[in-house]
Amino acid sequence: VFDEKKLEWMNGRYLEQRSAQSLVDDVAALLKEKGLTGGLAGADASYLESVIALLKGRWKRVAEIVENGAYFFKDPVDYEEKAAQKYFTTETADLLEKIMDVLAGLAVFKREDIEQVYKKITETGVSFGSIVHPTRLAISGVSSGPGLFEVMEVLGKETVMRRLKRAVEMMNKK
Repeated sequence: VFDEKKLEWMNGRYLEQRSAQSLVDDVAALLKEKGLTGGLAGADASYLESVIALLKGRWKRVAEIVENGAYFFKDPVDYEEKAAQKYFTTETADLLEKIMDVLAGLAVFKREDIEQVYKKITETGVSFGSIVHPTRLAISGVSSGPGLFEVMEVLGKETVMRRLKRAVEMMNKK
């Protein structure tokens, strides 16, 4: 008996075991097919490999990596509606502006350093969720995904700052 669910599960396990490097050509071809290669803007295979390493354990097919990771290659045009209604407020805009000020001063934009910025802000009485969820939504357009600080590191400081600024501007227009 052909069990499609089991086959998909097995494919997910196979995908998870493959190295990110071995998936670069497959993912690059799908990105080109979807018109997302322009978002690479000269990015090399090591960027693509970093993206794949973050996403490959979350999906069962290579196509899902491209579909669900499009925000690594283009800025979000819109945001998940329910999440935006919940997280995008003027208070959140103020918090994100504070975060942007601190992030701008980071000499090294690595996961550990980014995480420390967020931990220091929570020490002022701000809940972790009230800054992490809006940040994820602002930089990716979606409310779930791989670890936020890992995503921010892979995207890079310039991209993260640009996306946060755009989201803050949108929140302030409400």
